[in-house]
This record gives sequence, structure tokens and C-alpha cells, in this order.
Amino acid sequence: MSKKANFKRLLRKFLVGSIDNAELEVLHKELKDSPENLESARKSYFGIIKLAGLERSAVWLDQNRKEVQRKIVRRRRFIQGFKVAASLLAIIGLSGVLHLSGIFNTTPEWKTITAANGEIREFYLSDSSRIYLAPSSTLKFPVKFSKNSRVVHLNGEAYFEVKKDTKRKFIVKTSFSEVSVLGTSFNVRAYPNERYEETLLVDGIVSLSHLDEKKNKVHQPYILEPLEKVKYNKDDNTTERRIIDSKDKPVWMNHRIAFYNQSLSFVTKELERFHNVTIVIVDEEVGEIKINGEFNNESLEEILNSLKILLPIRYSYDIQNQLIHIYSLK
Repeated sequence: MSKKANFKRLLRKFLVGSIDNAELEVLHKELKDSPENLESARKSYFGIIKLAGLERSAVWLDQNRKEVQRKIVRRRRFIQGFKVAASLLAIIGLSGVLHLSGIFNTTPEWKTITAANGEIREFYLSDSSRIYLAPSSTLKFPVKFSKNSRVVHLNGEAYFEVKKDTKRKFIVKTSFSEVSVLGTSFNVRAYPNERYEETLLVDGIVSLSHLDEKKNKVHQPYILEPLEKVKYNKDDNTTERRIIDSKDKPVWMNHRIAFYNQSLSFVTKELERFHNVTIVIVDEEVGEIKINGEFNNESLEEILNSLKILLPIRYSYDIQNQLIHIYSLK
């Protein structure tokens, strides 16, 4: 029997559950040593998965070797045609899809966490990185990161405390930015309805790239310094870089709202997200007024009353509909 024919025989035995331990070791070696065999195995394997209607979940044979091999050895019958799918279902028996010693690279299982308006979410990823997700934001990430990289997708704002891993970069992707780190703390703001995307490095090192609407990089990656903030204009693909004062570091993770030299329009958008209300600035000119302020667990009405003292404005608050109108006193 030729080597190729023997490989096909072993693969067929694996798929139907009639392979023994010695043959499993041979098959393992054939897959590791031959890219052609590996590709052939993937096509056959995923064909069976599709036929069975299974999801490709990340249950690794490496983590369950003894139990899986015991089930394989116990099943000796050879089943043809569509019964292969039923046999495979019986073989896996662990509520997921087998990976032969980590060789079959399936699509990872992804999870999405959303923070609604008025909500801040705190959670950990599989690599022990800590995430704070701001109101009206979504983070999509693999349930378990791959061996080569750690990639997440952000819509909105999040603060990242990334666990250091020199072998795997941690990459945050937004619609127009890509932040790459090994281990550090930083904030990314990327709300789709805002003109700018912002990245602020708190400590460590990050590499930052920006993309245009066609997903082409618009510049060489920036290496940011601690307390450096980069503001990217999505309309004209321009960037603004500056070192901020330590008092400008993000504090929203601690349920505090702070703003320095920000327009009233910007501040009201923050209040909308953090307090789950709708704010309408009736007289547009007051929306451009720059203000400074910091609030720590104050109620929305306390914040509005403080703004009324600082600025030439008045407001109405429809509590039932959570609707606020801001007017100029002029």
C-alpha cells in the first residue's frame, strides 16, 4: 500500500472512530509532516462537520486526550455514507468538535459583550487581560485566544489592562484603527457616530495604525509614549498627536466623568451615555462653549445644576421620557 493510500485509510478510520492508538500516532505524524495531508484532512473533516450540522466549538483533544482516545478505541465499527456523521457525533461525545492534537485549526468561538447606556462592564479575557467597557459600547473577542495572537474588535470605548505575553500580540481593531501591544494599559474611543477615533496610552508601549474607509493603512505605525494621545479624523485621514497632563487620564472606569477644555456638546454626549438620557441643545451656539469639570457619582440633576451655574444656560428635564433640553439665556 502506498504512503498516500495508507494516509487516506488512517484518516477514514479516524473519522468513523475505528482507529487505534498506534494508528493515531502514525496519523498524527503524517499530518504534522505534510502540509498536503493536513489540507486534505481539513477538507474531509470539515465536510463531515457540515454534514452533521455541528458548530465548530473550541474543545481541544489536547485537553481531553485520554477520554477521547478511550472513546475512539472503544468504537470499532466502520460506517459508510451518511452514517459517518452520526458516528462522528458519537465519537466526539464532549459537546464539541475534536481537534487531532491541536492540528485541526477550526474557526474560534467568539463572544460579544455589550454595555448599554448608563452601564459600565468590567470583565476578564481568557489571557487574564482586564477590560472596562464604556456605556454604549461593544467588544467582540474569542472565547479562547489562539496560540499566535490575541485579537479583539471594539465598537465604542474601552479601557484595556493587557496581560503581558511576549509571544502573542494583543490587537484591538476598530473601524478605522488598529492598536497592537504586548502588555500595557490604554484607552480606545471609537464610537461610529463621532468624527474622531482616539487612542490614549497610559503606560507601556503600543503601535498604532489608522485605516481609511477601504481598510488601507494611511500611515506607518506610530509608537506611542506613555500619556500620549492620538486623535484620528475619519473624514480627512489626518492625525493629531500630543502628550497629555496626568490629570487627563481616563477616569470613567471608576464611574467618574471628567472633561478639560471640552465643548458642551461633547459633555452632553457623555452624559447621554453614562445616564441613559437624551439631551438636545436647542441653541447651537452654547454647544460650542468650552468647559472644565469633574463629577464623582453625582446625580444627573446635580451635574446639570452645576453646568447651569457655570454657563449661561437653562434646561428642562422631562423625567418620564428621560429627555433634556438645554437653552441659551441670551
